[in-house]
Amino acid sequence: MRETLNYQWTAENIRRYREAGAYTGFYKKLSELAEPWLDVSWTLADLGCGPGLFDFFLAPMVSRITAIDNDEAAIDSLRAETERVLSARPAQQPDTAGKIRPVLRDFGGLGADERWDAVLLAFVGVDARLLDSLIERARKRALIFVRPRPPIPDEPEVLGVPETERHLAKRGYSFEKITAELEFGQPFRSLHDAEAYLAELARQDKEKARDAEKHLVLTERSEYPVFLPKSVEVSFFPVTTGNAD
Repeated sequence: MRETLNYQWTAENIRRYREAGAYTGFYKKLSELAEPWLDVSWTLADLGCGPGLFDFFLAPMVSRITAIDNDEAAIDSLRAETERVLSARPAQQPDTAGKIRPVLRDFGGLGADERWDAVLLAFVGVDARLLDSLIERARKRALIFVRPRPPIPDEPEVLGVPETERHLAKRGYSFEKITAELEFGQPFRSLHDAEAYLAELARQDKEKARDAEKHLVLTERSEYPVFLPKSVEVSFFPVTTGNAD
């Protein structure tokens, strides 16, 4: 799971994230956590959206989504997926994909006048200064998803779960904390697909790859016959920034 602003999206990891989300329902379930804190009349900015893994689930919950990321591969993928969904949509179904506007830019440089009713910060990895700046972009609510993470040597100031909670409290924000344990394992199209994944993982961490291989399971689903389970703990911080009634 993306946990840093420096994450590099590729066609391969975008495919794996999309397939994992579709197989496990991970992003759908997280969006359902966010739904009570949104309103169908609101605008929303997904800051650090990546390939828009949340956005198709959030689109029915708001009036419009501006999806911002500085990764060209991610934004190109989101544009292509939006066009695919729009072209495949039956005429009688709501045009939710049409609510999503992908934008290629660095969200860290937003102007003071660039604001939305709600902003989403999902697993982007920010420091305290940037977090405050992005919360200020929300007229009504900021929706922040964080997961437990080890320190990243190149980004020592990035806030994890306890640091985010302490910072929000210290700054006097009105917020709640909701924790969920969700499945976010990786499905594979074939045994060869699983082997390719393990080989790539071994180049980064041989011990982790050996452990992952032990936990592969066979499914009865023809599209994804092999699955690597993974339970993920997520903390959700809905922050009220203005009149949300």
